[in-house]
Amino acid sequence: MTILDWLDRFLEHLETERSFSEHTLRAYSADIVEFVRSNDRGGALDPGDVDHLVVRGYLARLRKSGRSRATIARKLASLRSFFRFLVREEVV
Repeated sequence: MTILDWLDRFLEHLETERSFSEHTLRAYSADIVEFVRSNDRGGALDPGDVDHLVVRGYLARLRKSGRSRATIARKLASLRSFFRFLVREEVV
């Protein structure tokens, strides 16, 4: 399964088990989709293909594009939460 396949399960988990608001769910989804699409493999990116170098490259591109520190921190928090979920699900 690709990252985008797992994203649906993650969002369902946040909604049903963690009672996140619709606004938060949209923000997490947008952040993760942006991360996936920013990589060469696009939507075909597998969770196991992501390592610290992939994430650092993404963060560097965000900084270079002029994104604020607060925006970058929020996007990183979204990714952290998503990958913690993937670890709990034993995907990575």
